[in-house]
Amino acid sequence: PAPSVIITFDKSALKIGEQARATFTFTEAPVGFTAEDVTVSNGTLSGLSNAGDPLVYTADLTPGAGLSGVSAGLSVAAGSYTNLSGDPGLAGASPAIPVDTLPPTVSISSSTATLRSAETATITLTFSEAPTGFSLGDLSATGGTLGSLVGTANPLVYTADFTPQAGVSGVLGSVSLAAGAYTDAAGNSGGGGSSSAIAINTLGPSVAITAANGTLKAGENTEVTFTFSSVPTNFTASDIVV
Repeated sequence: PAPSVIITFDKSALKIGEQARATFTFTEAPVGFTAEDVTVSNGTLSGLSNAGDPLVYTADLTPGAGLSGVSAGLSVAAGSYTNLSGDPGLAGASPAIPVDTLPPTVSISSSTATLRSAETATITLTFSEAPTGFSLGDLSATGGTLGSLVGTANPLVYTADFTPQAGVSGVLGSVSLAAGAYTDAAGNSGGGGSSSAIAINTLGPSVAITAANGTLKAGENTEVTFTFSSVPTNFTASDIVV
């Protein structure tokens, strides 16, 4: 009978930084079998060698970068090797290995670019893949605090309320997520992200009132000066109680 080959792997899936050891097991010692006889899909093969057993060869399969939703595999074409008698060998193919070498990412946005007293912003985190191991504690907030983290009907989208720091002006707030704080389902480490700056002004305006003359007699008047901490809005004489 014609010689044949079975191709197996030591892994059932591959992520970033992983390799699978491929084993080629022949029914008879192959003649003329080299790495060039192996067709690779979605990866590269290296280190083909035969150690001791003339029927068994091994090599390492490295998946391609930036892949998701695909599988890697190996095949040997019929007639690419023979047995010692010169009979051409049969074809062989490995099982397909799911590959995910695309690192997940996140974008962070705010519902508003400015915040005043008693206002909050909704922070939205949109992931490229459903995150694993992600919690409120993974987020960092500057210029304010975050409320509860809420998952939406979309497994890629989470929200949280941002409350600005009280009694400040000219402060820029933001929310960020550090790289490596979460993974995708395959275990690939996620990239970081940060929101755009949020301008915060929660410092209420104040006014100082001074009179030109400290004392007045009958028939006298004095100039009164109102000095505001910021430009007032809707300030009129009817707001003054005498």
